[in-house]
Amino acid sequence: MKVDKDTEFPTDMFILKSSKDSGIAFVDTLNLDGESSLKEKRTVPKIQEISEDDILNFDGEIHCDVPNENLEKWDANIQSP
Repeated sequence: MKVDKDTEFPTDMFILKSSKDSGIAFVDTLNLDGESSLKEKRTVPKIQEISEDDILNFDGEIHCDVPNENLEKWDANIQSP
């Protein structure tokens, strides 16, 4: 799913690529924690370098933490065949 600026999206999404070359995305968590400041999130550098077409055609699995209340830490692994 591609998310555009100022668009709401589910909180359990894995950010694969950012429109910024640095791989940074800013996320508003106001509905989750009441804080109005944007949170800086980073993509995985190796994935950020991949073209958007290659990401859309990705064949593999992402294994991640189950949903929980921790907004500060989240672990995931990407496995491709």
